[in-house]
Amino acid sequence: MDPRSNVDSRRKDFGKNSKSANWLTLLLLIRYAFLSGTWVFLARLPGRVFHFYHGNFDFCISVGTDSHTLVEVCAKHSPTLDNSQEKRGQPMGILESAKPAIIICTRDRARATAFYRDNLGLTVAHEDSFAAVFNIGGVTLRVSLVADFTPHEHTILGFSVPDVASTVKALRGKGVTFNSYQHVRQDEVGIWTAPGGSVRVAWFKDPDGNVLSVTDA
Repeated sequence: MDPRSNVDSRRKDFGKNSKSANWLTLLLLIRYAFLSGTWVFLARLPGRVFHFYHGNFDFCISVGTDSHTLVEVCAKHSPTLDNSQEKRGQPMGILESAKPAIIICTRDRARATAFYRDNLGLTVAHEDSFAAVFNIGGVTLRVSLVADFTPHEHTILGFSVPDVASTVKALRGKGVTFNSYQHVRQDEVGIWTAPGGSVRVAWFKDPDGNVLSVTDA
């Protein structure tokens, strides 16, 4: 049983001769969990203990070793459960399910389009009167013309990749130049490794001076 849930226990034992009723109880609970949208369902195996979390309550169903008998059904109050789970019962945020769209400004649309297509290897989905549109992992990237645009000095777009070193090597082969910064320790090709070695990042600029990065974060 979950060691976090050890207060205010209420249990009901089911006899082995009521298998149909016990399994019906389990199915009804599972059905409610999915239809209500307010419970998080977690199946723990091989202990055959099924958990439903709602607010600060841990509802569990323990199944017998023969996989046919419900041993117990219990509800336990756990003040240590993450209170954010209660938010699952709230209405979805206005933009919570919306797909993001990235907008990058350029002073020369043809030049920027060629860079993102030919140097970075992105596929042009289409072009309209306002922008060249790329798709990156299901997210829309719009490279839009802004004549008096001034780029920022911070990163505006990062690409998550499985291998930073091989990606940097491939991009350098396409003519991409990586940035070198005095305030961070980078290797000879411009890759910075975070303390602990768990994250690596390399930065570069597009033709307009927008700072981009590749990272395994």
